[in-house]
Amino acid sequence: MTQAIPTKTNANESGTPDAEQTRIVGEEERTLNRIQKHLVARAEEMRLNAANDYQIDYDAELISLRNQIQEARLEDVPPLIEEMERLTEVAARRGKVAEGAIDSASPYFGRLVLEEDGKKREVLIGKATYLDSRTNVRIVDWRDAPVSRIYYRYEEGDEYEERFGGRDVHGEVAVRRAVAIGSGLLRRIGCPQGIFVRGFDGSWRRAGDSARLKGGQGSAMRAEDHHSPGKLGVRIDDGREEKYLPEITALIDPRQFELITKPDGGLVVIQGGAGSGKTTIGLHRLAYLAFQDAKRFRADRMLVLVYNDALVRYISRVLPSLGAGGVPVTTFERWAEKLRGTHLRGLPTAYHDETPTAVTRLKKHQTMLDVVEGYCTEVAAKVEAVLVEATRGIEGADDAVAYWRAQHRAPVALRLHRLDKWASPEEDPDAELNALARGKTAPVKVTPKPIALRHAIERTLSTARREHLDVTAAWAEILTDLERLTKAFANDAADLDAEDLASAHRWCVDKCGLVLAELEQKRDEGGLKVKKSDKGGDDEEDTRKGEDDPSLRFVDGEQPAKKLVVRRKGSDDDDQDDDDDDRSVGVDGAEEQESAKLDREDDALLLRITQRLRGPLLRGSGKQAETLRYEHILIDEAQDLSPVELAVVMGTTTKQRSVTMAGDVSQRLHMDNGFKSWKQLLEAVDPRKSEGEGAPIEVSPLKVQYRSTHEIIELAQEVLGPLADPESGNAIRPGAPVELFQFAHSGEAVAYLGEALRELMQAEPRASVCLVARYPEQADLYYKGLVNAEVPHLRRIADQDFPFRAGIDVTDVRQVKGLEFDYVVLLECTRAVYPVTDECRHLLHIAVTRAAHQLWVTATGEASLILPESLRNRAF
Repeated sequence: MTQAIPTKTNANESGTPDAEQTRIVGEEERTLNRIQKHLVARAEEMRLNAANDYQIDYDAELISLRNQIQEARLEDVPPLIEEMERLTEVAARRGKVAEGAIDSASPYFGRLVLEEDGKKREVLIGKATYLDSRTNVRIVDWRDAPVSRIYYRYEEGDEYEERFGGRDVHGEVAVRRAVAIGSGLLRRIGCPQGIFVRGFDGSWRRAGDSARLKGGQGSAMRAEDHHSPGKLGVRIDDGREEKYLPEITALIDPRQFELITKPDGGLVVIQGGAGSGKTTIGLHRLAYLAFQDAKRFRADRMLVLVYNDALVRYISRVLPSLGAGGVPVTTFERWAEKLRGTHLRGLPTAYHDETPTAVTRLKKHQTMLDVVEGYCTEVAAKVEAVLVEATRGIEGADDAVAYWRAQHRAPVALRLHRLDKWASPEEDPDAELNALARGKTAPVKVTPKPIALRHAIERTLSTARREHLDVTAAWAEILTDLERLTKAFANDAADLDAEDLASAHRWCVDKCGLVLAELEQKRDEGGLKVKKSDKGGDDEEDTRKGEDDPSLRFVDGEQPAKKLVVRRKGSDDDDQDDDDDDRSVGVDGAEEQESAKLDREDDALLLRITQRLRGPLLRGSGKQAETLRYEHILIDEAQDLSPVELAVVMGTTTKQRSVTMAGDVSQRLHMDNGFKSWKQLLEAVDPRKSEGEGAPIEVSPLKVQYRSTHEIIELAQEVLGPLADPESGNAIRPGAPVELFQFAHSGEAVAYLGEALRELMQAEPRASVCLVARYPEQADLYYKGLVNAEVPHLRRIADQDFPFRAGIDVTDVRQVKGLEFDYVVLLECTRAVYPVTDECRHLLHIAVTRAAHQLWVTATGEASLILPESLRNRAF
């Protein structure tokens, strides 16, 4: 047993003697000392009994009695059953008092003194049950002991009424205290009289306000606040002379106003720490553009891409208040999935749940943009070779080849389409532009090309469209060509070494094969009807194996593909109903034939190949389809999109490339998405910049952080450690110190948090609180415990279903990206849960910066080394 260190001078924070503190600390230390002495004596007693006494094997005795009952005469059965029941009760009783279930270094975390019918009894709340009627030592398990409900549901001085063991029990809670005991030492006492904490030198002090959650109701931004003056720390009367958008100008500081009113062309990147207002700036910039030029920046010509569904709902509520209602708000995943389904019908609709990390890194890597570009360049070269050979010796051949080469920046299908029009006897595809340049308004008729040249070009087009424009085939060929991938990633071994590349390649070979086989079978069965018409042509339908038209898009409204039934080789069940399941199942219920699925990362790759091989993405269907072009796009949390994904998005902008990206490199949630730096990313998604073309690009850092207090931001920077940006912004608002609370186990943590949260909800009913765990399973455990503790307004958020209203949300860190709350409590910040890795630093940084007013950190066991030493040393 570890003896308690003698208590030194008892004083409050001002250093003056505190009689109340002295009394309470003395009572709890005497209680702990008594319990520890009893446990030591009990352990010694059991050791002697084990050495000297015959120990009954209760299991063996019970089995023997069972056998005797089976063979006994009828009149002998009752006494045997009675003996069996007695042994069962004795075994259960002895199991409850087994010393192995109680840790003397931390035997309990709560103490109750209950008064019933004029008698007082003490009940200790721990993580196991130990009862000894001789010494009146009662330790009950917080998870299932009925009496533990009193500890969680009632406060000191409350009268209680509960039903235990079939009888109603009435009484009063005379004493209710939460205690923290570690390594046999009493470290903290929580009670209505205050919170008392032992220092490293053994002295006790009364904790200040930071040991309670208070004073932060309404600190975090609400959806309605985006339209309210003064929320970002600026007065309404800020001296500006602008008479337009007064709601916007009242919200922001001069630097934010400058970014909002940037010219309507070009790419603006807003780099800012958590709470610096970058999302707010992006939303107001979008509203500003719509206000300035409503005709150009119509709602259906703008797009907002955010990180998760919670932000989709939040921002959808904000935009109407800014005068930008109707602007679509979605996540990249949903946007890309819908477009991929529109343009490439017949592919699987299901996704793999656990794509290997190596595969994700491969498909999201910036190098894949070069791989796709290289593949399309090879296709163009093959088409050119066929064109040269087909037109050899024909009049005008050099002109045809020269025209083909002049279109080298355009997608292959678009080049084919232009070449077709160039060879047309009606008009030159460039004649209208040339005529307009000379002040004319009508197309200029041109001299028809020689018929032999036209026929040669038509043969070339037919071959190219038949052999080179299948996007799915191109996708599969790229991902399964190990030689191509190895060569492309030769300089990126740090991101994807040879072993990872080989592993990813094996996955792609397997999964791409399943997709192609399923797609081919659908086509063979006649389930995929594709349009034969070229741009402006007929709408005749034809069933084909390949996609042989440059403008071909499978769009909504076409006949759905027939259900594919996948059978194992050798199956003679050719008459199986199409409504049956699409895979074979063995006698053990396991799938024998794997169904075709895509990886989430495939959507971006397929769309990028479509853009570079076939041309711009489309909106609409049938004859109403038109090129998908956005006048302005806002991308929030852009650092968590991969270069491939961003390139697809940028490919849908108009020539002005009006785009706002808001992001923070310190808040990266995906470490395998290929992001390295803003500069490298922007060069990748807008390669024309390297050629001196394209729209202007500006990275605008924000230096002021409005959401969180100085204390919270300081911890956030320390958590990042070597990953922190030395030029990051500073918070302008002071607040309560960040506190670390260490507990022996989760039951103690639940008890302490339950009391603090009940008190907070009673005092501040409009407060927003978030308890953030790293893993969903941890969130489940705390949620159940707090439900038992009858914490009000409690919600378990498991799938981005935040209601954005007052109350307490319990969730995991991957759910809270981009959100903010008045109060945040980080759960289980231990060495095991948050080891010292770059990923954990980013995750903890994200969790920390969700708090606007006050932050608590909890740990059951040794705190994570990511937390600064100063915080760990002064933990409660």
